Amino acid sequence: MSAARWLGVAMVLGGMAGCGDEHDFRDLDAYMNEQRGRAPGQIEPLPVFRAPTAFVHDATMLRSPFLPRVGPVARKPGPQRRQHYLEGFGIDQFDMVGTLVNGADRFVLLKGAGGVHRLQVGDYIGRSDGQVRVIAAFHVEVVEVVADGRGGWLERPRTFSLKTQS
Repeated sequence: MSAARWLGVAMVLGGMAGCGDEHDFRDLDAYMNEQRGRAPGQIEPLPVFRAPTAFVHDATMLRSPFLPRVGPVARKPGPQRRQHYLEGFGIDQFDMVGTLVNGADRFVLLKGAGGVHRLQVGDYIGRSDGQVRVIAAFHVEVVEVVADGRGGWLERPRTFSLKTQS
């Protein structure tokens, strides 16, 4: 046999020599017996869960700080007049796309409800009795009449600004 083979056999036999039962595990056995002899540890009880108190927002009936102040309305909206076609649609779906001036008459062009509609001051739009009050070159002001939640009615102003192509 060559020297390289003898060296390999010697290494294998040397490695196997460490696998016998002659090892001393007394220190490990002593540690394990010490751990087994201890009294079991106490587990801390779970903390008591306290449900948070519910916050009641009692300002829901107050005016939004982002809307202009409005006062009570003497008239109740209703069937005392003939409904216009545009009152069958939500006012939010309309956009101002232009104005027309014909002498002393001024009209606003609103896009929505399937087309472009021409309105003048006094015309109605939207489901909340929205009436056109002011027509300017770049905006139109509409005032809606809405329930105040207490049996009365409030005027709520809305402004449409001219939509420009972007």
